Amino acid sequence: MDWILDHLQILFVIAIAVASVIQKIRQSQSEASGTPERPAQQDPAAEAERTRQIQEEIRRRIAERRGEVVEEPEPEFEEEPQVFPGERQVEQTVPVVVAPPMLEESAELERQRELTERIRLLEQARASLAAQAAAPAARRALEAAAPAVNPWRVELGNPGGLRHAVVMREILGPPLGLR
Repeated sequence: MDWILDHLQILFVIAIAVASVIQKIRQSQSEASGTPERPAQQDPAAEAERTRQIQEEIRRRIAERRGEVVEEPEPEFEEEPQVFPGERQVEQTVPVVVAPPMLEESAELERQRELTERIRLLEQARASLAAQAAAPAARRALEAAAPAVNPWRVELGNPGGLRHAVVMREILGPPLGLR
């Protein structure tokens, strides 16, 4: 055990070497199977064209769902920029602007508006009925509480009566040992 702690650097180097060998074995196995671990980098122009095609497909599907007639745009041919020897090619990014879908007036939207209006009217009616029902009950509760004058309340209202009540509780209440 002491040898391991004394030669920790050697064990660390051996562990790195073993990890490197395992990594090389995995890499050779993946090359033998023909499946690369990482996809190859694509040309930026090809990637931009692929993005444009996907966006056109999405717009076409949205238009089909709305029932609009879709016209296929004619393909545009762009010249490849010439790169002279010694020059760097600068990639240009084109911002993509996607228009929000336009809402169509349809029977379903009209039905939803009508239902929303009905719900609003029902909630207003329910609130007014609840207010009308609560008013008599509140009045009765106030009338029931107001006329009764509690003699204990009068007694405990002044300091002398409160002191007298505390003393009486100590005398007549349960003993201190049983509390």
